[in-house]
Amino acid sequence: MRKISDDLKEIFEVVDKTGKVIGQAKREECHRDRSLIHKAIHLYIFNKDGKVFLQKRSQTKDVSPGCWTASASGHLMVVEDFEKAIKREAKEELGVVLKDKDLKWIGSFLIKGPQETELIGLYLAYHEGPFKTEINEIEKLDWFELEALFNKAKENKVKLTFNAHHFLTNKKIKKAMRDYVVKFKKKR
Repeated sequence: MRKISDDLKEIFEVVDKTGKVIGQAKREECHRDRSLIHKAIHLYIFNKDGKVFLQKRSQTKDVSPGCWTASASGHLMVVEDFEKAIKREAKEELGVVLKDKDLKWIGSFLIKGPQETELIGLYLAYHEGPFKTEINEIEKLDWFELEALFNKAKENKVKLTFNAHHFLTNKKIKKAMRDYVVKFKKKR
């Protein structure tokens, strides 16, 4: 049996499609039952060259081990909102302290994956690093040229989590990422 580093007894809030809390369930239940919608966050960090920073998940993660995903991601704690969660995850996973002004909210997206259903809050941010990682959470970190990553995702030439694949192939989100990079470069 594969070693899992996640706390499978961790409690998640179960929500309806609008995000209204309707109950609670353990992580292991939420990750086996697609009817138990729970909240998560994803952050994509960009640098001055317009490259996007991704993390490769540890082999000990309970879902999508060894797959590339957002710069930082995670689940919301009980009674936590998206913004508080993204700041916490960025600090825990990358050692990055983000302020409100650093975050660009893209929206929330209901994504039904093969194992679970998540209502994901999506953010973009700019940061050059350095990054301090949590070894048991992350196997590897790397910068990717954005358009090349979009193409690799579309052609399934990079092993992505289900959610990262969704975000990197979704026309609306790709446009938001492109616009963010353009706008940021104009500010410089």
